Amino acid sequence: MKQIRFFLSLTLLLAFSVMPAAAQKNGPKNHDRQEWMAKMRELKHDFMAKELQLTDAQKAPFFEVYDKCEDARRKVESEARKREKALEKKGDAATDAELDAVINDQFSMEERLNKVDSQFLPQFRKVLTRRQLVKLKHAERKFMFKLMEKRNQNCPPPPPAAK
Repeated sequence: MKQIRFFLSLTLLLAFSVMPAAAQKNGPKNHDRQEWMAKMRELKHDFMAKELQLTDAQKAPFFEVYDKCEDARRKVESEARKREKALEKKGDAATDAELDAVINDQFSMEERLNKVDSQFLPQFRKVLTRRQLVKLKHAERKFMFKLMEKRNQNCPPPPPAAK
């Protein structure tokens, strides 16, 4: 289970790291990125609603909780990326203490993300059935795989390996 959570978190971290870069291809403006993020959220909502077979009565309360949870997860990931970037800027001038702080940050990311999920679990239980709750993490992974497949379809194939 920990491996699945780690893979999911890693996938989400990578996806959200790639998202800003993909948004900047269409234009460096923050407005474009916000539009793109809103579109992605809408696509994810549609996908999750179908995968979890949400009723009309469940949709609004579920996505209110789900979006808050996603925002909290994104905040944890964003803060970690900011600290990593600050360390990158320092380069070789970074102290051992600063390096250790980022290492600890990186290796405790999973724990912090699990804590966010745990905080929102009681709210999800109020909205979803047990079966839907079991399907939730699988649906998130499935959405990410679909995104990766779509991205791979739009990317040129890698050059042949040198012999």
